[in-house]
Amino acid sequence: SLSINLGEAIAIVGRNGSGKTTLLKVLSKIIKPGRGRVSIERDTRIFLVPQNPIYWFPNGSVKNVLESLAKRYRSRESINNVLEMFNLIDKQDRDVYSLSIGETRMLSLALAYVSKANLIIIDEPTLGMDCRSMKTFVNIINTLLENGSSIVIATHDLDFARLFDSVYLLEEGRLIDIESHDKDG
Repeated sequence: SLSINLGEAIAIVGRNGSGKTTLLKVLSKIIKPGRGRVSIERDTRIFLVPQNPIYWFPNGSVKNVLESLAKRYRSRESINNVLEMFNLIDKQDRDVYSLSIGETRMLSLALAYVSKANLIIIDEPTLGMDCRSMKTFVNIINTLLENGSSIVIATHDLDFARLFDSVYLLEEGRLIDIESHDKDG
């Protein structure tokens, strides 16, 4: 059983093949659970950042892709501010398919931010990120949480996972709460 509160950050760790990505797809309503039940509030807006997000991007420049999604979600965010916030301002005119893995991750997070999703689900967020991008990523996660979004990530990086409110181990189809932090304590 997994319960996610508004503004909460949850990390799911597990070995390769343990089902982390499948669980994220179930939470994202992309696939139905093989067993058990997933209950998500009806008005929850979910945004999934897959492990390889490049395959989900439309053609176009970084700025055009952001503008397109912002228009779709009627976002009032300044695209230039978003580009700056996600360290993409100098890449705004580049084709999305020419970005590095780390830059692709940052664009995916920028898209999640612009979508105003209540629940942001990220598969292997630190994959391909350098130290600067990791620091920016942590700051962005904190901003998203402050804005009321909930975050669920799947990661192999236990040290990174410990930055989150709760850490669950996925093993043999079961979630085991291995570390929870009291926000008030």
